[in-house]
Amino acid sequence: MRTGSYIVGLGSFLLLAIGLMACEEAIIPPTRTDAVFTVYGLFNPLSDTQAVRVYTVEHLLEIT
Repeated sequence: MRTGSYIVGLGSFLLLAIGLMACEEAIIPPTRTDAVFTVYGLFNPLSDTQAVRVYTVEHLLEIT
């Protein structure tokens, strides 16, 4: 059962490492807007440049 405890320990370490490498700044969306939008991004911690895509989704929404 040493393998099981190793996997649990490694998983705990990885979760802690990911938590410590998290962003320091929060993404704060605008509070007052009539526009419907979504934010999509894929962040690579090893890259020095990141990309965020913001686009409207009004044409995808249905009024119920």
